[in-house]
Amino acid sequence: NDYMQTKARGATLFGGVSDDALVVKHRGGVANGGYHDDLITLRNSGVAIGGPGDDMLRSFSRKRTLLIGGRGHDLIAASGRAWIVVSDGQADRVVCRGKQVRVKADRKDRLKGACIRI
Repeated sequence: NDYMQTKARGATLFGGVSDDALVVKHRGGVANGGYHDDLITLRNSGVAIGGPGDDMLRSFSRKRTLLIGGRGHDLIAASGRAWIVVSDGQADRVVCRGKQVRVKADRKDRLKGACIRI
């Protein structure tokens, strides 16, 4: 199990084949969890990619973020100007905090809050 966080603007984090905790602290960062069940947190603008596994992706940024669940039963929570993609054929859960969160979801997915389904 790995814990990693960005140290510079635009940095990229790659998780491995275990459960990872990745944190994007600086603007424009990218975090890819890889395989297994990952926790990815965006504290600034950036991209979170869960990959295969039951992942939890969170965005606490008011800036633009992109969160992609990947295969698995994911839980994604976001605020600000977030775009969320969970259209993978699996049942996922999305929590939208605010009125600018756009979600591309399947019929199996559960959306909570003021999500804008696209």
